[in-house]
Amino acid sequence: MIGKTPKEHQMSIFEVALESFIDMNHELVLLSKQIDWEAVESEFAEYYYADNGRPSVPIRKMVGMMLLKNIYNLSDEGVVARWMENPYMQYFTGEKVFQKRPPMNPIDMTKFRILGQRC
Repeated sequence: MIGKTPKEHQMSIFEVALESFIDMNHELVLLSKQIDWEAVESEFAEYYYADNGRPSVPIRKMVGMMLLKNIYNLSDEGVVARWMENPYMQYFTGEKVFQKRPPMNPIDMTKFRILGQRC
């Protein structure tokens, strides 16, 4: 996965895997399994640089947040706020354990949209 999230995440004793407490038949879980995230990542990979400034937000998370924003008709700030309290949204964007901090600054979504318009 391109971005600052490592491929393997070792859980601490205080973390609980999302899969252990969410309904695996929820619409966002099922949708996440229908998307070819590797293909999405490969399409955007050329726009990510490993050694250019701070580490980037993973492609799956950025694309997933854009999809959630449109599915639920939310603002950038709204989708980030809702993501923090919704384990299904977190699972959809590739998280393995429940996160308590925002996944990104909403401004990052604006920058990502601008990048997409140039493509």
